[in-house]
Amino acid sequence: MWFYETSYGTFSIRRREDGRYVCFFEDEALESHESPQACAYALGSGTCTWPSVGDPSLLGVPEELSAWRRARS
Repeated sequence: MWFYETSYGTFSIRRREDGRYVCFFEDEALESHESPQACAYALGSGTCTWPSVGDPSLLGVPEELSAWRRARS
């Protein structure tokens, strides 16, 4: 799982049991992708389903997964 905190709340990328990754804002699931990098790009570029707080690209969410914090399993 990866996290990125903004002043509006926390975005995360979580792996599903089927191997896909889901973009979240807080507990709001947005959409799934084939990789965590694809989720980060979709959020950072604003091309994903927008969360309740609006366009994530305007909230400073980075497109590169390397800028996200990885949670230890």
